[in-house]
Amino acid sequence: MLLTWNNLAYYQRLMAGIRAAIDEGRFEDFRLATKEGWARGDIPPL
Repeated sequence: MLLTWNNLAYYQRLMAGIRAAIDEGRFEDFRLATKEGWARGDIPPL
């Protein structure tokens, strides 16, 4: 249940960011920054 809530919150924040980026005409920058964050991950490499 907690993982579901966490995932839903993550996707809600992601979609809000996408909508804002589209409205502001900066979607490509948002997309690149998001992909970089995913590639970096949350655990630093050894």
